[in-house]
Amino acid sequence: MANKTLADLKRDIVPGTKLAQVERYEARPLPGQSGDISTFKYGPLVPVAIPEKLQGTRTVTYKDTTGFYMNATPEDGKRGSYLNYPKASELEYTAEGFTVTSYTATGYPWLKMVYKIID
Repeated sequence: MANKTLADLKRDIVPGTKLAQVERYEARPLPGQSGDISTFKYGPLVPVAIPEKLQGTRTVTYKDTTGFYMNATPEDGKRGSYLNYPKASELEYTAEGFTVTSYTATGYPWLKMVYKIID
């Protein structure tokens, strides 16, 4: 299947959309560095456990032009956790879900989150 664009994601994510974070990868700064963390060199992305509060199926409760909120129990009246829309270059989006890869100011990938869209 063809990849979709950031504009497609912004259109497709609506309140009521169900998502699950199914994979998470993080990189650690290489040892011996000091100063501004945004300029650190990082090691490879490695799989890590998904934080407990982000596990399971979550429902989009609200969206705006900068991102959207997800909550495990949307009926409680709270917006939930916020995920801003990534730069187009940081997004991989298909019919099954999307991946967001975050980079440091110097171009090292340090966080990758994989979300599945639940039908």
